[in-house]
Amino acid sequence: MMDTPSERGRVIQFPTVFSPNDAEILTEGFAVRRTGIRFMPMLHGFLTAIALSPGEIPREAWLRAVWGHRLDPGPRDLRQISRLQGPLLRFHDTIERSLHPAARTFRIGPLEPGASRDPTFAAQVWCTGFYKATLLDAAHWRWLEKTSPELVRPIWLFGRHAGMKAM
Repeated sequence: MMDTPSERGRVIQFPTVFSPNDAEILTEGFAVRRTGIRFMPMLHGFLTAIALSPGEIPREAWLRAVWGHRLDPGPRDLRQISRLQGPLLRFHDTIERSLHPAARTFRIGPLEPGASRDPTFAAQVWCTGFYKATLLDAAHWRWLEKTSPELVRPIWLFGRHAGMKAM
């Protein structure tokens, strides 16, 4: 959030915007990672599931999953994480805002520049990210799968690579 003073001395908070520069930073940063999330479509699917989760997933839990569950990152990882943290949180906030019913702006996220433009690959990677995030709050997602299987089962199948085998 960006703070701006108002006429009465109160501070008004405006959400910061996820920029093309942020997308470039994340794309380059995640491409060199060996653990955790490594592709922008996967990150988009992951953050979409976090935003849609029937239960609340603490930020620390999903950030740890993004970074690859490393409990004791080395100095190089800490530098990389600190560089990616701001753009990552802005991307999360953008996805969360886009899912609001009044926004009507949600769309499957960007492909990496220079990456394969194969929509099947992008869909599979997005679904894999979504599926990984559902594992952080499995009890709530299992309940949703039992009550409305048509909502999550296709994404889970594709995210588990079973969808690719079916094609």
